[in-house]
Amino acid sequence: MLGYAVAASAWIAQRLALAYANSRIARSLAAGNRRDAFRAKAISSMGRVWLVSVAVLLVGLLGDREDGLAAALLVTALFTIQLLSQALSSGSEAPT
Repeated sequence: MLGYAVAASAWIAQRLALAYANSRIARSLAAGNRRDAFRAKAISSMGRVWLVSVAVLLVGLLGDREDGLAAALLVTALFTIQLLSQALSSGSEAPT
């Protein structure tokens, strides 16, 4: 249960970080600042992966190995679902 709780908490934190980054990217693009938008996207992408990875690693090291495995499996499933939903939704959008 510890693994699931940590993975879920890390997932929620990274989704909140994504929402903040998307709003910052939109503001930067509206202001015509593409460099700041790219920087926010890059930092957000790498930071969110590190956040979740470190959380899974720590729960595996500090808790039982089974907790780490449960966290890793949950995060893998969540990222797979997220990537699939992004791929499906981006195919239905009109090009800009």
